[in-house]
Amino acid sequence: MAGRAGSATPRKPLRKRLASVGWAAAIVFGCLSFLGMPPFGDWSESSSSYTPSLIAEIQVSDWSVRALAFSPDDTAYATGADDGTVEITRSGGYERETQVLSGHTDAVMAVAFSPGGRVLATGSSDGTVRLWDAATGEVVEVLDGFSGGATSLAFGYRGIPLAIAVGDGSVRLWDMEAGEYQEEFEWPSSGATSVAFGLDGTILAVGADSGNIALYYAATGDPYSWLEGHGDAVTDLAFSRDGQMLASASRDSTVILWDVASGDDTRTLRHGELVGSVAFSPDGETLATGCADGKVRLWDPARGKTLETLEGH
Repeated sequence: MAGRAGSATPRKPLRKRLASVGWAAAIVFGCLSFLGMPPFGDWSESSSSYTPSLIAEIQVSDWSVRALAFSPDDTAYATGADDGTVEITRSGGYERETQVLSGHTDAVMAVAFSPGGRVLATGSSDGTVRLWDAATGEVVEVLDGFSGGATSLAFGYRGIPLAIAVGDGSVRLWDMEAGEYQEEFEWPSSGATSVAFGLDGTILAVGADSGNIALYYAATGDPYSWLEGHGDAVTDLAFSRDGQMLASASRDSTVILWDVASGDDTRTLRHGELVGSVAFSPDGETLATGCADGKVRLWDPARGKTLETLEGH
């Protein structure tokens, strides 16, 4: 189907389940490198089967973790929690050290490392985005005035533009070099919920609570294409490493795989409950999705087949 371009076991309370799936897919690929583990390996039908197992369980906060991001070199990860704290955990062989960053006064909803790993951006329900020196933990800059909080963050090419999805539905682009905002996008939909850049920074994708997705030329803000297909809000977006495919997760319990060039939806991956997180493996051959049923599913995006289901959340 093509989109238009232009008795159950008792479960955790819904609030806790949603907090956990917000970053569940991302941790699948990041934790292997961070803990010095090998990649998943060959998932082809001709290969021997591989059964993932729990590598480690790391207590990062006494509060619900809302956001997680790994540094580009996979030597550190950052988390944001309901109490407003941010933690950076660094790996040194078998030793790990954690630094707590304080400053936000409400839940941290989004965290993102710049492509070089020097800057950590954190967005909060307190209406601010904080830029931190990732090495020292010092605050570099505080951006404020985000009505409804900053709900999603993404760095663009060379880490210069920082895209911010705001709780009031707008999208702002902060120029890290000039220290000022670029012009606001002409956002033709309802509230923006998520943002993502393609690897080369050319295209910016913005998901909306209407279920629609808009693609823009990041340098000019001109529209690139308009994608329709979801029946409820978009919760997360991820580009494949080559930039040819975009995965969108939604509250409608699906993940749609889009051909970026044509705007066609090539696959629809169906889940039993809302999908809160989506992430491609570095080679683009595996897609991880985090669902409100507490499971992380690994998919072959080319065939739309489930490779493995990880449980335990």
